[in-house]
Amino acid sequence: MDKPKFCGSSHVLRLFWIIYVISQTQARENFLKVLSSYNFKICS
Repeated sequence: MDKPKFCGSSHVLRLFWIIYVISQTQARENFLKVLSSYNFKICS
């Protein structure tokens, strides 16, 4: 039951993650790659 809950709340974490990554790098392709692997690690 922890996993679905964590995946649900990850939407909020994702917003902060997006803001953080954008402020760290202006490269959108790199940003999308990082975000994708981040999502896989959380919800796999």
